[in-house]
Amino acid sequence: MAYSDTHLVKRAGVSTAILLKIKGAVLVKDGKETSCEIALIGEDAGLVSANCFGSEETTDTKYGVLFYNADKDTKPVSYDLDKEDIHIHPGYDSKTLAYNIAVIEFNKNIQSDYKSYIANLSFIPSGTSYTLRSVNNNTGDWNIPNVQEFQTENPECPKWSGVYATNDYVQLCTGYGVSAQISGTECPNPYSAIYSMSDGNVGVLALYSHSVIFGNNTCGGSAKWLNYYTYLFNFEGFAVSVLNRTIFTFNSDGESSTNTSDTNMFIKEKPADIDLSGKVQIGGNIFGRTASTQPSQPSQPSQPEDSPSPTSVSENPENPNNSQGLSSSTKIAIGVVVPSVSLSLIVLSIFLWRWWKRYQQKKSWDPHAENTNINEIAHQLAADTDNDRPPPPYFRVAQKPQDVITETTPSDPEKTDAKQ
Repeated sequence: MAYSDTHLVKRAGVSTAILLKIKGAVLVKDGKETSCEIALIGEDAGLVSANCFGSEETTDTKYGVLFYNADKDTKPVSYDLDKEDIHIHPGYDSKTLAYNIAVIEFNKNIQSDYKSYIANLSFIPSGTSYTLRSVNNNTGDWNIPNVQEFQTENPECPKWSGVYATNDYVQLCTGYGVSAQISGTECPNPYSAIYSMSDGNVGVLALYSHSVIFGNNTCGGSAKWLNYYTYLFNFEGFAVSVLNRTIFTFNSDGESSTNTSDTNMFIKEKPADIDLSGKVQIGGNIFGRTASTQPSQPSQPSQPEDSPSPTSVSENPENPNNSQGLSSSTKIAIGVVVPSVSLSLIVLSIFLWRWWKRYQQKKSWDPHAENTNINEIAHQLAADTDNDRPPPPYFRVAQKPQDVITETTPSDPEKTDAKQ
């Protein structure tokens, strides 16, 4: 069953009415729809952001495709993806998100001459729109696509993406908080693709790469946040090298095609180093994230499930930023230094306290003041003596002969000697 016109939002350029007439697809992981849109190259292949494939995949992780068959049916058609059907660009860097693209193959047995176009434009024509395809969780039908007219890029965009800052025509950037609210999701979602049209041709210009949120709320909320998109015209040669067939495009002159096999290493300048302190970076599949806050870390932005962290996923052991926490040697050093410093502080505190006590005692002893106090006490005792009290009682007693004291007169020594 096709959608009726009463569902459609009319606007100039790429509208919901136009988008419903264009076949499309989204990526599936372990049976769940993701926010990753697939830019179709045909009914059997397409381009998708490389960071939609998580960094910690297991052999049990299963990917697939939900295919929208234009206005023929509202129900998605499902296809499975094998590992060999996923071709991530050889230059992909999960830290800087350079070459953030992959080619996928599905429904490989179909014989079809259906053409899907890539917008080969290095400018933003009027009528360019953000789009987001999604499936209704209750009915299983495709939702009416979310569409919003393109906004002028924010002047702060170069500050928060190293690739954007140093290379032209590699990434697009939005204004603050450009997003769509999907039924059944807690957080607003950045649009998954940007469609453009020129001379009646319509195609995908760019795919969602990642967002930078000012603050530590992964939901974004009322905080400032910028969304970055990867231009697709840089990867036409890469798609040809994988699929070995012509890729259909269009530019301002009309329809064209590419059949040159080339990985197109288009990044001319090394991405700038970006300090994301106080911010959160999310990317890839962003469905299912919540409004919970996460602590921000310098150069290590937090990520929702399924999204590799650009600053922590790198598998290069020589990368100094490839750190998942403190090393063992650092932990041992901290374990030795902290107790030693604490003990030294305790000993120093005891020494200072004892010195202070001795100083206070020495300072409080004054010999002159001590003598003055003694004199005052002596005078006080003298003042307390009663001079008018009677003498002690006297009793007359008979003297014994031995008690008589005979007073002798000193004699002449010479006379004394004569007598003898």
